[in-house]
Amino acid sequence: MSSPLIVPKFAFPGGVYGVAGSALAGFKLNTYASGTSTPQATYTDSTLSVNNANPVIMDANGQANVWLGNSSYKFVGTDASGTVVWTADNVTQASLGQAQSEWISFNAVPVFISTTSFSLTGIADLTASPYFVAIGTRIRTVNTGGTIYSTVTAVSANTLTLRNDSGVLDAGISAASYGIIAGANSSTARRTLYCGTGGSNTTLVNAVQTALTGPNSTAADYLSEGGGAIVTPLVSGTYRVWGTVLFNEGAATTGIQNVAQSVIITRAASAVITETINWPAAASTAFTMAIPFNGALTVTAGQTIGIAVTANFTGTAPTASIAALNVERLL
Repeated sequence: MSSPLIVPKFAFPGGVYGVAGSALAGFKLNTYASGTSTPQATYTDSTLSVNNANPVIMDANGQANVWLGNSSYKFVGTDASGTVVWTADNVTQASLGQAQSEWISFNAVPVFISTTSFSLTGIADLTASPYFVAIGTRIRTVNTGGTIYSTVTAVSANTLTLRNDSGVLDAGISAASYGIIAGANSSTARRTLYCGTGGSNTTLVNAVQTALTGPNSTAADYLSEGGGAIVTPLVSGTYRVWGTVLFNEGAATTGIQNVAQSVIITRAASAVITETINWPAAASTAFTMAIPFNGALTVTAGQTIGIAVTANFTGTAPTASIAALNVERLL
């Protein structure tokens, strides 16, 4: 049996019924989820942003623009009167020579809830097959105000709560897709989660662990999971944390030389990794010292990663600030 032409346009395999080209004008292509009679949308172009009518009606040349989502389809072709002339099941982008999209349509009607949430009509459980949506999954929605890209922060039954990269969802939401690459255990190369520089000074208390405030400038936050000195990962995993803290001692500070100063990487405000260095300057000498920190820790989704310090001193309290903070998901 001959195959349908799909690139650049769909056309019925004319050899099946002895007609081709303009003789197929008005023929209809009904598209369903593979192995079912449940309608499944195709699209007008490779962006997968505009649904075709279902069935798709062939034009005067017996062709139509038919692009598939990242799902398996059943095709049922009929003539203009509705008589079935051809069927094919388990049809995919790969089998028809189309480039596979990174976005998979939910093939369900999105219902606006808020600027950061929506539900999907007809879906009982988004965490189950075939969706497997989880915290960290990427979402693309088409709204009246434009296309919005987001990260899932919570999923319940058929409802998603999101953190938008920019912009907001609106009541005109008309289509929704999820990323083919999962947030956890991704096949993509690891990437920096958060980069920040130039934090504000925090006055320390002798021998007391003190949390530092976040960098004033965010150089990058690719997964929108940052937030000052505290980063809250949306995906459980192992994270590398590294950067530099500046300790600043005033001339009036005494009893500081050769005393341990520490930078602490915290998880949920508790110390996990400690970097310690002895203060080298003589007492009553104004001095600034950079202390690097670097470590890896396992974090559960929703737990915070922070930076704290301890200092032992007498006299005027020193200050500390985050010069640079970087967080990267390793696993």
